[in-house]
Amino acid sequence: MRAVPGALTDALVRAEVSDLERGLAMTWRAAPAGGPPAGESMTETVAVWRGLALRPWSPVHLKTRMIGADAHLAWIRRARLHGDGWESEIPLGEEREVYRVEVLDGETAVRTVEVGAPAFVYTAAMRAADFPGGPGGAARVRVAQGSAIQGWGASVDALL
Repeated sequence: MRAVPGALTDALVRAEVSDLERGLAMTWRAAPAGGPPAGESMTETVAVWRGLALRPWSPVHLKTRMIGADAHLAWIRRARLHGDGWESEIPLGEEREVYRVEVLDGETAVRTVEVGAPAFVYTAAMRAADFPGGPGGAARVRVAQGSAIQGWGASVDALL
């Protein structure tokens, strides 16, 4: 097999970064393989590792459906680790299952709740309390899965 210039190879390894280094500005240096760690061909940059790849992925298939005057929301969680199997439910991969559901008026959260299952009912009474004069713009909902160690993951949005 012929090496392709610029292609990824097994020679590349993941940088090991400790959780204690999250949020710290660190200097990263790269030099040609076998060359000196300093000199004209070395590149240097300062970057802050935020651990984004360790956070839970966004839920998928966020659906809203009206039953009477209540909006019923449901979604499917995704797994960052060991989620490739097709024979069973996606593994949790976190200490506990928790989601943050935010109801938004434009970009302003008017209600934030945490739920322990991939579903939430936004009742007519909640909507009346959150939007006494009706929504000022497009009312949306945003859902993110939580991690006890990594915090809130990426979110998914839908219109209400």
